[in-house]
Amino acid sequence: MAKDVRSWRQEIDQFIEEKVVGEALDVQGKIMLELLSQLVTGTPVGKRSRWKINQGKPARKHRPKGYVGGHARKNWQVTIDAPAISEIPGEDKSGREAKKAGRAVIDTINKPCIGYISNLVPYIQRLDEGWSSTKTRGMVEPALDAVRIKFDLNK
Repeated sequence: MAKDVRSWRQEIDQFIEEKVVGEALDVQGKIMLELLSQLVTGTPVGKRSRWKINQGKPARKHRPKGYVGGHARKNWQVTIDAPAISEIPGEDKSGREAKKAGRAVIDTINKPCIGYISNLVPYIQRLDEGWSSTKTRGMVEPALDAVRIKFDLNK
């Protein structure tokens, strides 16, 4: 009888590992990828023609001191079990690099964990509060709304 109980227990453990945990990790990865994509795509990149410094100066386009176009997009970082701790230098106007780097981290998830999507640029909260004239609604709430709808998470 003990052999039957062990065999039954192994069958249950295998089912839980493959079906329950496996499918949960798959859903977690899909949700994180979609949220990352929405955040990156929804993050504005400055348009020189709209900056006050360029108004009335058609021949030459100036940029504010220290401006790096696409820096906020580049800084959407995916980490596991702890949030990101530093800002990434450079720019990623298209957002492809940020999405690729995030996917690489998400693809490593093989056990239950907490995934983080962080952005540590000092002005990210201002962008999310509508500071940009190109994206006045922000990024986080629209991204969360899109993910809730896509995965039917409004229950």
